[in-house]
Amino acid sequence: MTNYQRQKIIFDMLSRVYFDKAFCGIALNEQIGAVPAQDKPFVTKVFYGVLEKNNYLDCAVKSLVSSSPKPKIALILKIGLYQLYFTSQPAYAVVSASVELTKSIGKRQLSGFVNAVLKNYQNAVFPDKKNRLQYVTVFGGTPQWLSKKLLKQYGFDFTMDMLTARLPVKTHIRVNTSRITPGEFQKKYDCKDLSPRGYYVTADELQKMDGSDYIVQSLASIYAAEFYIKDKDCGKVLDVCAAPGGKSVFMAQAGNFDVTSCDLYPHRVKLIEKYAANVGVKITALQNDAEKLRDEWKDKFDIVMCDVPCSGLGVFCSKPDVFLHRTQAMQCEIVNIQKKILQNAACYVRPGGRLCYSTCTILHEENQDVVSEFVNTHPNFETEKCGDEGVMSLYPQTDGCDGFFVARMRRLV
Repeated sequence: MTNYQRQKIIFDMLSRVYFDKAFCGIALNEQIGAVPAQDKPFVTKVFYGVLEKNNYLDCAVKSLVSSSPKPKIALILKIGLYQLYFTSQPAYAVVSASVELTKSIGKRQLSGFVNAVLKNYQNAVFPDKKNRLQYVTVFGGTPQWLSKKLLKQYGFDFTMDMLTARLPVKTHIRVNTSRITPGEFQKKYDCKDLSPRGYYVTADELQKMDGSDYIVQSLASIYAAEFYIKDKDCGKVLDVCAAPGGKSVFMAQAGNFDVTSCDLYPHRVKLIEKYAANVGVKITALQNDAEKLRDEWKDKFDIVMCDVPCSGLGVFCSKPDVFLHRTQAMQCEIVNIQKKILQNAACYVRPGGRLCYSTCTILHEENQDVVSEFVNTHPNFETEKCGDEGVMSLYPQTDGCDGFFVARMRRLV
């Protein structure tokens, strides 16, 4: 592909994210198949890089122009600036392709503007650490409202370490123990990095594997599922927000558990059923609205799992578009849903049973605060400690996985 052709397809994919609000993974997969193999790494790097560095690139554009450009021109500038700042592409090639791209979208009259801005890229001005809020927003990539919350919760150093951490650009898998033993798997694929939780593999490695031998599951999800069942090996389990089913399937494989997995939407229930069938485990998948109480389930389950809907702000390493479209109003609204689901789920736990709560976010309002309020208003529940604190927070810079929160509670009577 020519430089222009690569930039054009990157522009088209990013337009789906910025203007159509498509998820980045979907936008990439829609068009990456048309990219020659030798160009895929570069196209993927720039696509995700622009999303990761969105605020940094916005800051650069604002400091280089006197008035804000229209959205499509701003995107062309960000694609060009990312390459100038973070790749080894020759400046002349980047500028030339960006100018050609500008003309191709019917903005020939602005091609000179794009040319001038990109040639001046070294004169962009960025905030220093004296303005910590602006620094976190620009270099951490978070919207300003979120930067304020993170600074208050974690402080400057931890926040920056977390937001600038990067995970392997690989897929995390674990051994499908319903089909093959870990020892057989290790011998078959000569994998030296295999741990009880699995390991990261490249796309090329994955293509060479038998799909029935492994399960794609994030490391954070595996940590959470292990935390759910610590010191347990049997019982009736209810997963109230289960789709696509990773934690439910993990439970079904981990012991003598009778697992019921639920989701609000029929097509997602089918995802759970398909997932379980492919893995080779038996679970019961049902459609259910977790915000509505089911009297017939009261006091029936030994373990109830609530992997609740959340702002998803902990998955920024693997989904860098998560900061683009989240608003403070959306985040506040979802807390009420979380509390309702947890309250209903508590009714399904038998005396002596376990209630589990988890999110893939990094905000205390959706994590510690929800659990604390629940325990304080439900004296028949307590945080359950099994050789740990009964709560677990995961972060990319310390745990090598997405941001995640898990809590275990025990019903007393």
